[in-house]
Amino acid sequence: MASEEDSFNTITLKGTPVTELKVTDIKRELDKRGLSKSGSKTQLLERLKAQLLLEKLQQDAAQSSGDELE
Repeated sequence: MASEEDSFNTITLKGTPVTELKVTDIKRELDKRGLSKSGSKTQLLERLKAQLLLEKLQQDAAQSSGDELE
């Protein structure tokens, strides 16, 4: 079973691992989400990964809530 850390390191955006994105692409995705675009590539990646993980958790929670209503 994959650990939570493994899942965090393999986060993808449109099928591409975020670690393979260029800085300009990372900044574009951060801008779409209203997040800061300043910092090193590592900082930008961590910020984007955290946001994508949060979005996934929120989506999963919304789906779970929807399942309970049916």
